[in-house]
Amino acid sequence: MEPVAPLARLKDYESRAPSSVKILVVEDEPRLQRSLAKALREESYAVDTAGNGEEALFKAESSEYNVIILDVMMSGLAGCGKSNSVGQIRLLEIFS
Repeated sequence: MEPVAPLARLKDYESRAPSSVKILVVEDEPRLQRSLAKALREESYAVDTAGNGEEALFKAESSEYNVIILDVMMSGLAGCGKSNSVGQIRLLEIFS
């Protein structure tokens, strides 16, 4: 799978039931991570979270996600956020 421009493929998921869309939220600020995950779960999305780049890579490599919401300004992402490992996954970047 090749990387997709941010938001370019979001429409692919609009016709699917939210519960069939698996999302990984990668955010190191706990309150923001909890709030975002809670809001997505309230919309019936299946949501996992990661608090750092290492945890995100582990989860992304060991499970399949339709969308990854990634805080690209997060510390600890040197070499992770733009790497081929994450680049193989459809990536939705949220800039703060």
